[in-house]
Amino acid sequence: MKQTFLQLLGKSNIIDYKKSLDQYFNRIDNVLSNTVDFPIILDANVLLQMYRLSFKARSKLSSFIKDNSKRIFITKQIQKEFLRNREEVVDYFYLEGTNSLIDNFQKNCINSVKSFLNENKTILIDYEDIEKKIKKLSKDFEAIVPSLQEKVSETVKKHKAAKHQDEYLTIYSSLSIIDVLKEDDVKVVKDEFDSLKKDLKDDAHVSKELNKSKSYYIFPGMGDILKKPDDPYGDFIIFHEVLEFMRNEATDAIFLTYDSSKGDWLKQSKEPHLHYIESVFLATSKSLYILDAERYFEGLLDISFKSVPVSAAFSYGEEFEILTNQYVLLWIKLEKLLRDYAEKNNLFQGAVFPIERAIRVLLDTGIVDLRSYNELRELYLIRGHIAHGNYGRVVRLTEERIVECIDRVNYYIATFEKL
Repeated sequence: MKQTFLQLLGKSNIIDYKKSLDQYFNRIDNVLSNTVDFPIILDANVLLQMYRLSFKARSKLSSFIKDNSKRIFITKQIQKEFLRNREEVVDYFYLEGTNSLIDNFQKNCINSVKSFLNENKTILIDYEDIEKKIKKLSKDFEAIVPSLQEKVSETVKKHKAAKHQDEYLTIYSSLSIIDVLKEDDVKVVKDEFDSLKKDLKDDAHVSKELNKSKSYYIFPGMGDILKKPDDPYGDFIIFHEVLEFMRNEATDAIFLTYDSSKGDWLKQSKEPHLHYIESVFLATSKSLYILDAERYFEGLLDISFKSVPVSAAFSYGEEFEILTNQYVLLWIKLEKLLRDYAEKNNLFQGAVFPIERAIRVLLDTGIVDLRSYNELRELYLIRGHIAHGNYGRVVRLTEERIVECIDRVNYYIATFEKL
């Protein structure tokens, strides 16, 4: 590996800056219309998104990947992240999404009609014909339940088999893997990430930079300092894998990701970070087009690539993403208060201690009661599922539940600020 992100930033100059932007933006329309043959790298979240789409969208995306398979790649790190999350995503969006149909039908159809009849029985006396039709509708709905249960059972069996006989896995396994970083290279990349991280004062500083419309301090994976604090290196490794691939092959490239809400691959507005454009140009004399996959595919294939809601109460959309990000930031603040309190009162000595132990000591010393202890543990577990991308557990949360959790974390923040 010849040059890293940080080394390239140090070579920034006005001449190459202009050249890099001219080259990038002169060809962006051709990139978006797929009239160039640049290699395409699919992020792990794009591969996983296949399992969340409508069947019509899956068909179009599958066809796109098959038709362009010779120029579509995934990196070694992307492969690792896909395999780590695939089973949980398949289980939830196939099995639990299908199972929820029966509950939703009972709630939204059968129970709703019965409630309407009960609430309006006095008025419906004057609408005898209408009442008869509604009662018939109620019976018809109930008659559907056995066939719906049978169909759901068949579908669940088919989906369980699909986990092992997966047509999308077959498609993905035909793609070429970019394996260009040696173990020593990965160590250098991780060390550089840690060096960049040290320049950030605290988590609030990270969040502030990510939310700026312009920031020279943003780097790939910066958002994962907040979302995946135990292992935030993935995106930074991917960036260097792509960079090394472009350098070795002397080629421009397109990187498609659904992970654009953090603000580190793209700005919050979905626009590119200009210092990324220059850094790649300095290393390769080429352009890397980091694009929002949802916008790219919707524009190119003329179909929605948003996730299909798996229940009436839940849709894995932008508002949910905003709420979970807010929750993680608040928990980080609460965790710091808990650690500071434990250290100030000599509840722990020496090395950094796990937050679970801090919560337990607060119970043992009578600072919190059993109810608060159990709630803090639950709030901590939710934060962990969000931060580590445990999709199957995260998506069980409704927006209303996340809002409740945010309120409770704010309550504990206010409580510990007074101690």
